Amino acid sequence: MAGITRLTVGEGLRLVRWFAFALVVGAVGLILYPITWPAYRVIEKICDALVVAGVIGLVVELSSLNSVVRRVSEEVARKTSAFHLPPAIRDQIWNIMNTKLVRHDYERRYRLSRIPGGKLSVESTITFNVRNHGTSATEYSPMLAEEDVYNPRFLHVEYGLPDGLTNAFDEKLLEQFTRERTTRARVVDGLPTVILRPLSQVPDEICAVTLRFTTVMPDEYSDITAFAGPTVDPVIQLDDMPEDLAFMSPGEGVEHVENGRRWKYKRPFLQGQHVRVWWHQRPREKLPVVLAASL
Repeated sequence: MAGITRLTVGEGLRLVRWFAFALVVGAVGLILYPITWPAYRVIEKICDALVVAGVIGLVVELSSLNSVVRRVSEEVARKTSAFHLPPAIRDQIWNIMNTKLVRHDYERRYRLSRIPGGKLSVESTITFNVRNHGTSATEYSPMLAEEDVYNPRFLHVEYGLPDGLTNAFDEKLLEQFTRERTTRARVVDGLPTVILRPLSQVPDEICAVTLRFTTVMPDEYSDITAFAGPTVDPVIQLDDMPEDLAFMSPGEGVEHVENGRRWKYKRPFLQGQHVRVWWHQRPREKLPVVLAASL
């Protein structure tokens, strides 16, 4: 909305020119109109009024002009964007249009290993860079959530700006930020925030994030990666797993080399959308460890 809500200097001057004109005329009249000339008192009051009107107009216009234009333009955009859809859907579209933070270079790496009880330890390492595509600076801190039934352990969270301090938390430090929600999910939230400036001001500014955690899951199961915000072209990478398992991550827009261990989704994902991976016992006669999953 930046192109709509911001005025150029020339546009601003055109909008306040009459207030400036009134101020100048009133001031010139008070200074130059001789006190001995006819109707001096009347002219004096008129000039006083012009000066007051000019000052008030300039102050009010210059202090509130952009906010008024922004409010009006946002209201017009809200009413006209997807106007044929129900209001609830229009609100969702409006929220997407006003998104600031976008996750780039997103990659989730899996390491699967067997543990007693016929289960798998699933170690995940997620890395991505957050960029601010908005028009003003905004706060950011990562969060992490997993269902309690999978016995998650949050091992490491690290994030920071290239020219600032890096925030790093190990498993012990993360305990103070870990909560259990009524939805039976274990959540890491409330970490210290960093200030991300918009790309329009600092094109190279990113917040680099690393998350590492483990879960316990059956040896034939699936797992999802739910995106906490808009994410561009995420990647799923399999680093290691038992040789008798097959692993796949099919989905719309995925690029995958047969028998490879990397799946790249050539599409964006919005908040709440997800990708899924599967693993299962492969038949003894099947030699490839990783199955093709490109659709």
